Amino acid sequence: MDDSSERPAAPSRIGGLEQLGRYELVCVLSRAEYGSTWACIATAPPNLGRVFSLRRIVVGAGDEDVVAKPILKTAALWEGITRPGILPVVDSVESSGRVGIVGEYAEGEPLRTVLHLARLRKMPMPQPIAFRVATDLIQALVNLIGTALRKPELSASMHGGLLPDVVLLTSSGETRVTEPGVTTEITRIPALMRHEKLIAYQSPEQLSDGKTDARTDVFVVGTMLWEMVAGKPLFLPEDGKADERTHEATRQRVLNAEAPRLDDASLGVQPAVDKALADLVERCLQKKAASRFPSLQDLATTLRK
Repeated sequence: MDDSSERPAAPSRIGGLEQLGRYELVCVLSRAEYGSTWACIATAPPNLGRVFSLRRIVVGAGDEDVVAKPILKTAALWEGITRPGILPVVDSVESSGRVGIVGEYAEGEPLRTVLHLARLRKMPMPQPIAFRVATDLIQALVNLIGTALRKPELSASMHGGLLPDVVLLTSSGETRVTEPGVTTEITRIPALMRHEKLIAYQSPEQLSDGKTDARTDVFVVGTMLWEMVAGKPLFLPEDGKADERTHEATRQRVLNAEAPRLDDASLGVQPAVDKALADLVERCLQKKAASRFPSLQDLATTLRK
């Protein structure tokens, strides 16, 4: 949806690639199925000349009410929410059939890119690094939950928006979550969630009754941790082929397929994964939410043991 629209973009003001509201898009940082991330420069006060990141989402003609409006409303709720481990939303704009979610800029790569490179190189992420990424990610989410408890208007968009596209592994070695709240809204918009690369990071309950809570995020953290350690996709086809059949097949795997234990010798993970970590990931990936860790804090406590 992001780059296939034929709706014309606004012309550049300062020689960049595109103007989106108050921001000049300079270069693509990463791509996701629902929208690419750009480095951008503010071309108007109060942040004139500052560099930000901007998630650019193309809105199909006639989809403004079902795509643009809910995203912009949620972005406004989360604007300025700053917690450790979070790159906050600082602005949101709409122009020429495009929505831009503007956030603080940090050097790094999204987890999806890192996972893809590990798969291509057939070299899983070293387990201590995977452990650190998961620990930082969970703590960032716990910090957000604390904020949502103090601001009830955020609770509706707190859970269910975790994707590897919004987990940034920074060049300084930190793991940061971008676009808090906004991706939760995005996962509720069918027009943006048609691709198996997004379905593969949904929980079973999201694909069935749509209900979400902290245990939904526990499942997705488990999916990401499994992939970091195993060096291969859990629910996606390994050949990367995409069509309607793989779309439905991915959905069925999330709903019904049991994840192999990370300490199963047939999986071939090297070095061998200890039983405690395999048990933890297995519990995260239970199909029934009641069988998972009841909260992200409980998961964090167990992970640190």
